[in-house]
Amino acid sequence: MCGGGGGGAAIGGIVGAIAGVALAPVTGGASLALAGGLGALAGASVGNAIEGQQIAKEAASKQEQAAKESNRIQEEANKTAAVNAKKSADLQEQQINKANAKTPDVGAMLSGNMMDAKAGNLSTMLTGPQGVDPATLSLGKNTLLGS
Repeated sequence: MCGGGGGGAAIGGIVGAIAGVALAPVTGGASLALAGGLGALAGASVGNAIEGQQIAKEAASKQEQAAKESNRIQEEANKTAAVNAKKSADLQEQQINKANAKTPDVGAMLSGNMMDAKAGNLSTMLTGPQGVDPATLSLGKNTLLGS
């Protein structure tokens, strides 16, 4: 990239030579050297300007790529942080639930069942408090199984 505007100098040399040849009859030939030198100088300046633009474009492209990569890394870090925060919140909730665990009062349930049994209330969650009607258990025959 750093050719020093060689391509521009060649173009400038050609332009200078054409201008020098065109002005040679008027200046007595002195214009040939002067126009050639000025053309080369102008060509080098044009070449340097073009090269500077190319370098600026490449730098802008590299900067854009770096910005995209930085954004990608930041998004990945944000996702990781969100996952870690969720895991931490879940663990904290589990620890709170473990600390405040509820246990059934087995003694009260056993006592209640014993009182119901003494009273003759033989209900279940399926039959309700009235229990099962013995008439519905009869098979319609007077046998040991049907009575």
